[in-house]
Amino acid sequence: YQPGDVYFKNSNDDDSALTEILYHVIEFSPFLAAVGVKSEASVPDIFRLIISDPDVVMRKLGNSEVKYRALLRRIAANPPFKSVTAEIRNSPFLLGYKVHDQNDQSGKNSASSLPPKATYILTKAEDICIIDNSFFGRVFPVLQ
Repeated sequence: YQPGDVYFKNSNDDDSALTEILYHVIEFSPFLAAVGVKSEASVPDIFRLIISDPDVVMRKLGNSEVKYRALLRRIAANPPFKSVTAEIRNSPFLLGYKVHDQNDQSGKNSASSLPPKATYILTKAEDICIIDNSFFGRVFPVLQ
């Protein structure tokens, strides 16, 4: 491990729990502190990890869309970049949602209609369309 990939254990807050989930954590050592091991991961550290391997981050979060979305919100609240780079543009780290109509798949014309089901996928920004009109969302089945 490199000093930037290891963090000290700290059981005081939620940030340390996130650090323990995403990174290798160890007990405090003055020597390791002197060579660059930090107490918790910063937003730029987490963002670099998400950009480099978003599937691993999702897996470490237990494939929880809610936790991953909270992590993206944390990054969006304090963006660690000044402009969008090619690395950010080409990394599939964003959550896209594909909405499936469950009524078409069942093949039944029952009186009770099932609500649409949304499944998430990690994808690049260029593959996501923002649908702010529900009619167009039904007409064009794209990632949202």
